[in-house]
Amino acid sequence: MNSMSDSPISGVSETFKSRVLEYLSTLRAKLVVCRAEIEERVRSESPDFNVFQFIQPDENRLSDIIAALLDPNGNHGQGELFLAEFLEIAGIATDVPLEAFRVVREDCTTQIANPLRRIDIVLIGSVNGRSFGIGIENKPWAVDQPNQVKDYVDELVSRFKDRWHMIYLCREGSGPTASSICATSWETLRSSGKCKVMTFRGEFSAWLKRCFKVCKSLYPRAFLQNFAAYIDSHLS
Repeated sequence: MNSMSDSPISGVSETFKSRVLEYLSTLRAKLVVCRAEIEERVRSESPDFNVFQFIQPDENRLSDIIAALLDPNGNHGQGELFLAEFLEIAGIATDVPLEAFRVVREDCTTQIANPLRRIDIVLIGSVNGRSFGIGIENKPWAVDQPNQVKDYVDELVSRFKDRWHMIYLCREGSGPTASSICATSWETLRSSGKCKVMTFRGEFSAWLKRCFKVCKSLYPRAFLQNFAAYIDSHLS
């Protein structure tokens, strides 16, 4: 009788073993190349580095950043480029030259009974003596206060007549609570285009990425890339 090593089964096993070893050797070589490519990308691009891991902005700092990007006279040096992209995504048309807009943070409600309200961001421009305003309520974490959005709408109407819009920026797309503004009133304003819900993971993230594409300066581009990554990972 032949020995076990001479059997057909033994022959197949040895062939299989040889092929496995050959495959592992090839795979090992590919892994070495892949590891070297990853190390080179890390050195040249630092894909895991993000300035926002050190900043961890709160709601006010987020509003500061948004206001700075929207400001056509901001030190980002891109003029009205970022504002133009924002208005396009928000579906807001205006006859005011974009370079004429100014940005106000924590804008006081001076035209309504409650003077203690502060609209997070207001964009104000005028043409031929006619003012135009866009209010932005930034809600990454906080809940609405009673009548908060209603008061903001009343303020915008009082100051800008029919030449205003309001954006409610939040994590979910449901919009303000019924305690903040009557659901029927909000739906009417939304349907008419006066008010719009914008989500961080949706339109806002898309805006940052569009700004990155049109930005012509290295440092703002890096900041926009970091900011977009932060929004996608923390506010989605």
